[in-house]
Amino acid sequence: MNPDFRALQHQFAAYIRDPDRALLPEGCDPGRMRQYHQLFFNNFDGVLENTFVRFKASLTSGQWAILTQMFFRHTPQHSPFLADVPARFTDFLAEQEDLALTPGQEELAAFELAAFELRSAEDLDLPTGLDPVGDLRAGHPIVNPECLLFESDFPVHDKNWSPTNKAATQPTFLCLLRDPEGLIQTQVLSAASALLLALIDENPEASGTEIIAQLCQQLDLPVEETRHTAQAQLETWHADRIILGASPLTEARTTSSVNPFP
Repeated sequence: MNPDFRALQHQFAAYIRDPDRALLPEGCDPGRMRQYHQLFFNNFDGVLENTFVRFKASLTSGQWAILTQMFFRHTPQHSPFLADVPARFTDFLAEQEDLALTPGQEELAAFELAAFELRSAEDLDLPTGLDPVGDLRAGHPIVNPECLLFESDFPVHDKNWSPTNKAATQPTFLCLLRDPEGLIQTQVLSAASALLLALIDENPEASGTEIIAQLCQQLDLPVEETRHTAQAQLETWHADRIILGASPLTEARTTSSVNPFP
């Protein structure tokens, strides 16, 4: 590429990001360059305010404008897609030590980013061998790929909660699920249920029964009571589309398996 053209590109981009401080590229019309700046900034601001609705509401209009303008001016964008901008914005928030955001505001932004990315994700292929009515205890339960486990020190799902409040005494565990209409549904989980869902994902070769046994061992829970409660939880998740069914274990794996419950 011609070095002069490359230099012009850098000047053009620098002026678009910060027309008050950058030099106007030679031969460019100032009025048109200002229009370009406003067009690009409006695109960034639009995707951010649509993603971080509650986070923006926790700020004054002046604070939001300062944040988005700082972000637009100083944060390099390594992707041509506007859908990648919100993730860079949360990175920007984490990198700034003088923004005076509360931990609750930072967690709320992370929660809204997670919901945005789940909502925007492309349709994922289901695993081969999935049986929608498969045995959730003998086979491996298959978690919906349009499902996400989210943990926070704050009740970020509660629209009546203020992100300027102190952290709750107990963490909040949430299951986010994209429904067939593309909307994000949120379920509040207990710590044990959240661990059960995580163990399913972490142990793709384990049966539902073995995963429940592992849950009992990790949390030192009574086996009989927990087994029935956990099995009921799997069935409830199946009805709610958090679990889509089960995949059978291989014949060799099934033959060698031992019932983990006495």
